[in-house]
Amino acid sequence: MNLRIGMAALAVAVAAGVERAGAAPEIYFVGVEKERNYVMADSGLPGAALYSAADESYPFRLNVSVEGADLSGIAAPTWTIPASGTGGTAALAFDTTQLAWKKQVGFATQAALDAAYPDGTYAVTANGLTRTFALEGDLYPNAPAATVSGGRWANGVLSVNPAQALTINSGQFAAFATAGEVGHILMTVNGEGVAVSEESFSNPSFANYLHTDAVEHTFPAGTFVEGKTYQVEIGFNSAADFGTGYGSATAVALYTSSLRFLIRGDAAGAATSYLSNLSVRAAMTPDQPVITGFVVGGGSKPVLVRAAGPALAKFGVPGVSDPLLKLYDAAGTQVAENQGWPSDYGTIFEALGAFPFAPGSKDAALRHAVAGAYTAHASASDSGVMLVEVYDEAPGPGAGLTNISARYHVGLGNNILIAGFVVVGTGTKQVLIRGIGPKLGDFGVTGALADPQFAVFDDQGTLVAENDNWNDALGATFTQVGAFALTPGSKDAALLVTLPAGKAYTVQVSGVGLTTGEALMEVYAVP
Repeated sequence: MNLRIGMAALAVAVAAGVERAGAAPEIYFVGVEKERNYVMADSGLPGAALYSAADESYPFRLNVSVEGADLSGIAAPTWTIPASGTGGTAALAFDTTQLAWKKQVGFATQAALDAAYPDGTYAVTANGLTRTFALEGDLYPNAPAATVSGGRWANGVLSVNPAQALTINSGQFAAFATAGEVGHILMTVNGEGVAVSEESFSNPSFANYLHTDAVEHTFPAGTFVEGKTYQVEIGFNSAADFGTGYGSATAVALYTSSLRFLIRGDAAGAATSYLSNLSVRAAMTPDQPVITGFVVGGGSKPVLVRAAGPALAKFGVPGVSDPLLKLYDAAGTQVAENQGWPSDYGTIFEALGAFPFAPGSKDAALRHAVAGAYTAHASASDSGVMLVEVYDEAPGPGAGLTNISARYHVGLGNNILIAGFVVVGTGTKQVLIRGIGPKLGDFGVTGALADPQFAVFDDQGTLVAENDNWNDALGATFTQVGAFALTPGSKDAALLVTLPAGKAYTVQVSGVGLTTGEALMEVYAVP
């Protein structure tokens, strides 16, 4: 992070490094800083920077800086390190890009940084003046948790559509560890045609600096250029020792938490689409459950699960009379159960676009925060049709459904396995769809469908894809999405399909040659 933190509101003179012909050297800023570096993860959350000495990517740094105007001709400034660390005095080097004197040392661990440069008194001497700093207390701010209004994360890069506006918010500077400590947020965005700097200050000892507000900047549509890359840096600075020492210059010891990521103009890569819900229609046999599975990746997510029986009557479908729902985690532990549904769920149904249940009906519903793999078992004590639904309550970036599945007996006519799902968002979504029969025998399932086939229809009833036997070339995709392998040459079905977002889709699994048996339908979101 650039140590020149600017504090004009605190009567600090700050200027960029410049060279003025014939002018006397003038120092504006002197500082010593310990820094923690973060990068943006694909979840849209900050993560620890990776250590790489080759490209000077360090999660932990010690920075020393002397900045001002016309400094290239002065004797090299020196800095003194506490004896409890590496000790001694060393010279700074002149940075011809920033026109300032700099020293930067990187470390793979916090312990290594603290061993070399421990708490204590540091001194910097420049142009005949010396300033001492008490760098102590480990007053690191929280990591910046930037939020963005659009785009798509991949490998720590935010792909954005240049035709759309983008807002970046730095996140909140959480708290101060010491009374009187000065806080500062600086956000910079740089690249072709873009040079933005936003900052905010705070000092609890002054009535008008009680907290540090997040900083925010909105880039109008057309700011970013297709194919170009831009650097974003957000620094939260905490002043451990702040004072004078070089006349009107600022002299400060800092602890900093910095977040860096790239923005790339990429309209296609910025398209955001997500799986949002699953529905399965099954002709039920008493006490034989229909099993739906779903996986939430990227964190925890609230999910609504419903089993409709009596509610189907309004659609002219004879439903089961009293469905029972049970929810299991990946370890097979039951985590929730319901026979019936709370009356206050009605507003949630409406918000998610789910059809209403009649007040007091015997339909079933439950809600649960999930992360990872879960299965919902829906059963009834009588015969009839049941519709099982799984809704992502908040589809969007971050945590979300990455895999949905349904397992039940495939019959004939209207009793084939019919499952639906929705792709929300913009652009397109590539999905892997599988109809599994023979492979189920390897998992101890008896009566598996010998030769499954499936057809995919959109919400207009148009056939968009179909498959009978899978192709061995899909093996790499199975590995990529975490799907179990299929036996080479088996009669299972699988296909990669790219689907437009904003539509609902239905997968119909049946047996070739009017055969019947147990089958598993799966839909995987392909990254």
